[in-house]
Amino acid sequence: MKSVDPGILNHSECFSFQPSEVAARTMKYLTWCGHYFCTSSYFMERETYPYVLVIFVRDGHMDVRYCGKNYLIGKGDVLLIDCLNPHYYRAHDGLEFLYVHFDGHCSHEVAELIIQNNNSPVFRRSHNLKVGKEIFDCVQYFIRGGITNIFQ
Repeated sequence: MKSVDPGILNHSECFSFQPSEVAARTMKYLTWCGHYFCTSSYFMERETYPYVLVIFVRDGHMDVRYCGKNYLIGKGDVLLIDCLNPHYYRAHDGLEFLYVHFDGHCSHEVAELIIQNNNSPVFRRSHNLKVGKEIFDCVQYFIRGGITNIFQ
């Protein structure tokens, strides 16, 4: 699927998912994932959104405002936010990032616990590349026509 948001370049990809009733009740599940290439026209500002978001920045920079604090994230950084809270992010020209939105059993509580333990929604750690690879592989699976089931 192609995004219609301003500032998302044409070679970007995104995928949306609707969980089964069983998955929604009992499991964590994907709601969106994608690989975006952006201009500085891309931004997102929401008071609330029902999902948790993980972003891995492959190149460039992004401004983020979350829970009253501002962050500049860049290549190799991971951002984890509970989108139930007000949030804003804006691309700088040349931004490339991967993302997943997810929800389900205890997703918001787990996200908040991880953010609290890190004292920040921004992660700058050696294992960030592993997170980026997992999201990249996920998006590539769907680009190649993969179909998901509740156990994945």
